Amino acid sequence: MDYFIGPETYLRRGLGAAMLRDFVRKLWLERTEASCVIVPTHATNVASHRALERAGFSRIATGELVPDNPTMSRDHYVYRADRPN
Repeated sequence: MDYFIGPETYLRRGLGAAMLRDFVRKLWLERTEASCVIVPTHATNVASHRALERAGFSRIATGELVPDNPTMSRDHYVYRADRPN
């Protein structure tokens, strides 16, 4: 899932978190077998961390993953959202 918002005028308005919440809500409806959503983010991507946390995700791990951008480090955080009861 990618949640790049676009122009700077759309930043810091809660749109990223709202898009994430809506995506996950629809996912629960379409994928009834899914019990959680796992999202890795680069450790330096503070905006993604904040959006995920505001959308109800919790940081559950840190580790090394191959980055999307080969110029970045392998440091990542892993976030999780569990299906509501």
